[in-house]
Amino acid sequence: MSDLIFFKELIFLSEVGSWSINMETGEVDGSIRFWELLGYEKGELEETLDNLKKIHFPSDWEEGWELISEHIKGHSPYYKYEVRYLRKDKSWLPCEVRGIVSERDEEGNPLRFIGYIRDISSEVALRKEIAAYRERDLDRREELETAKQTISELEGIVPICSSCKSIRNDEGYWKELEAYIESHSQAVFSHGLCDSCSEKLYKDKGWFQKFKKRLEEDKG
Repeated sequence: MSDLIFFKELIFLSEVGSWSINMETGEVDGSIRFWELLGYEKGELEETLDNLKKIHFPSDWEEGWELISEHIKGHSPYYKYEVRYLRKDKSWLPCEVRGIVSERDEEGNPLRFIGYIRDISSEVALRKEIAAYRERDLDRREELETAKQTISELEGIVPICSSCKSIRNDEGYWKELEAYIESHSQAVFSHGLCDSCSEKLYKDKGWFQKFKKRLEEDKG
C-alpha cells in the first residue's frame, strides 16, 4: 500500500476532509468529506487550484501560500494554518488546514502536496465567547476601579458630638452630620421627620392631630 493510499484511508476514518494537489499540473483531488464540509458534492466544481482559490478568503489564500512556500523550502516540518472557506450557501467556514509535501523529484522540487481540513467553527465560536467574557470582565473591573477612585470612603474612627451629632473633620472644624457624609461619599440627604420627632414638635397643634386622625382612619 502506497503512503498516499494509506493517508487517504486514515483520513477517511476521521471527520476531516483530505486533499491532494499535483504541484506540476495544479490539479486538486479533494475527498468526498472535503467537499461535503463546503456544501458541495464531489465533482460539482472542477478540482483545480484556480477554483480552490475562489472559495478561499483572499488574505487567507495569500498568507497560506507564503507558509506553504516556507514548508517547501524546508523551514517548517509541515504546513498549518486557519483558513476561511466560502461554502456553497455563501457562509464562511473556519477550518484548520494541515499539509505536507509527500513527493519530490530528484532535484527536490515538490511534486505532490497532501493534507486535510478540519471544521473548527465551534472552537472559533468558543474563542469569541471567551474573548467577549474577558472584555466584559475587564469593563467591570475598570468600572469598579473608577468607582473606587471617585468615592471617598468613610472609615476609621469618626469623632462625633454626643449632643448635637456634629462631626469633627480632619482640620479640627465641626460640621453637621449631613454635610460631612455628603463631602466624603456619593450620598445625598433628603430631609423629613420621624414619627417620634413629629409628635414631639407638633403634638399640641390642631392640624397635626387632624392629620394623625386621618392617617389612622386610612389605615383602618
